[in-house]
Amino acid sequence: MNRIFTLTISGLFLLGIVCYPTQIVAEDSKAPTKISLHPSKEPKPALKYKLLPSRVEQIAGNAAVYYGKVTAKQSGFFSNREHSENIERWQEAPLEQLIAEDAQVRSEGGIDFYLDRGARCRYCDWQMPIGDGQFYATLLPEVQGSREFSRILAASARIDIAHNRYKKALRRFQTNCALGRHVAESEFIVSGLVGVAICENMNKQITEFIQQPGTPNLYWALTTLPSPLIDMRRAIELEAYGLALSYPELANYEGIGLRAFSSRDQIHPELWKSPPARRTPEQWKRLYHAIITDLHTAISGADSEALDSVEILDRNCQKAYPLVKRFLSESGIDAKKIESMSIHQAALVYILKSFHDQVDNMSKYYGLPYPVAIKGLNNVAKHYQEVTKNVPIEFKIADHLVHAIKVAKEAETRLDREIAVLRIFEALRIYGASHEGKLPQQLSDIAEVPIPNDPVTGKPFVYSLEGDAAALQGPKLRDKILHYEITMTQP
Repeated sequence: MNRIFTLTISGLFLLGIVCYPTQIVAEDSKAPTKISLHPSKEPKPALKYKLLPSRVEQIAGNAAVYYGKVTAKQSGFFSNREHSENIERWQEAPLEQLIAEDAQVRSEGGIDFYLDRGARCRYCDWQMPIGDGQFYATLLPEVQGSREFSRILAASARIDIAHNRYKKALRRFQTNCALGRHVAESEFIVSGLVGVAICENMNKQITEFIQQPGTPNLYWALTTLPSPLIDMRRAIELEAYGLALSYPELANYEGIGLRAFSSRDQIHPELWKSPPARRTPEQWKRLYHAIITDLHTAISGADSEALDSVEILDRNCQKAYPLVKRFLSESGIDAKKIESMSIHQAALVYILKSFHDQVDNMSKYYGLPYPVAIKGLNNVAKHYQEVTKNVPIEFKIADHLVHAIKVAKEAETRLDREIAVLRIFEALRIYGASHEGKLPQQLSDIAEVPIPNDPVTGKPFVYSLEGDAAALQGPKLRDKILHYEITMTQP
C-alpha cells in the first residue's frame, strides 16, 4: 500500500499491521522465548558503543533528501520480488543458514550509503503540507518506503552478525534507530507508530547480537537512548487540531484560536468570506452538509450508506439538536447565543467543541507513566462511548483519534519495555562476567548497573532462578505477554 493517510479507518487497520511486527516479546503461550547469554564486561569507556549516531558524527543537511534518493536511485531493487522475499526471510533465518547460502543484500551500491547519510543528518524535515488541504487525507508515502528500508537494514545486520562483523552490525543498528526517529518527525500519529515498528524491527537483531560470544556489551548504549525513544506528543497535539486545520471555515470560531489558512481551496469560499455572524441558516446548512460529507469520506476512506442523502443528514441533525443544545450550554455558551444559532450552526459548533473536549481529555494523560496513563485513557474512552452511544455517526468525529491516542501510548510503552528487557539481558551478562558465569538469584543482586523497572507496571520485572535457568516475566500489553527463559554459558 503506497497511499497512506493520516487517520483513516483503513489507515488505522494499517496501523494494526505496522505496529505489531515480529518482536522480542513472547507470544501468549506456555512456551517461553529462550535466551542464551555469554558473560560480557561493561565496555571501557562506558559509552564506547552507541545506538544512535553521536553529535560529532552528524552532518549538515536534511535526512529526508537522502531517504528520498534511496528509492529514486534503486527503483529496480525494490521492484525485484526475489530480493523482497529474500530480505523478509533473512530477517528470521538461522545464522548458520545465512552463512551456508552466502546471503547478501545486493543493492548495487546506493542504499547503504544514502540510508547511512540520512541517519546522520542533523535534522529531518518531511515538509508536510499542513494547512494546505484536507488534513485527514494527507499522503504519507515516506512511511511505507521507510518500513522497507528497515527490513533491508535488519536483514543486512543479521547477515553481519552471522559473519561476526559486529562493527558493521552496530552501524546498522544506529542507522535503523535514527531512521525510526526521523520517520516519527513528520508529526502524524501514523508516522510515530511506524517509527516504533521500525525500531522494534531491529530489536530482534539486537537480541540475536547480544547472544553471540564475544559481542560487546550494549548496556550503556541502550540505557542512554532517549526515553521514550519515539515520542508522539507533538503528533497528538497537531492532530488535536485536525478539524480546524481541514476546515478554515471553522477556525477562530468559539475560541478554538486557530488562524485561517488561505493557501487551500475551502469547501465553500463564498461562505468563508462571510463572517460567522452574517451567515444565513441556509448558508450554515450548506456548509454543514459539505463538511460532514467531506470529513466522513476522509476519515472512513469511503462514502457511507448511512450518510448518502441530505435528508438523512438533516433528520439526524434535528434528532441530535436537544443533546447539542445541552452540551453547548454546559460548555459555557450563553443561552441567548445558542438560541440565535441555526440547527446546523449549533451542530458544527458541537462537533468542533466535543472533538476538542474528548481529545484534550485523552491528551492530558498521555505524558504520564503508563500505569497511570492507561487507566485515565481507558476511563475517558469508556465515558466517551457512553455519552455518544445514542448520537448519530456524523457527530462522533473524535472516535478515530480517541482510539489512536490509546494505541500510540501502548506502542510507545511496548518499545520502552523492549529496551528495558534488552538492558536486563546486558546487565545479566555484566553480572556473569564477575560471578563465574552465574545468573543472580534475584535482579536486586546486580550491583554493577541499575536495573530498570517494567514500564508497563512501573514495578520491577518478575524474575526467578531455578537451577541454571532464570525466568523473566511481565504482564500482557494488548495481546502480548513477556516470558523468557534465560541461561548463561559458562566462561
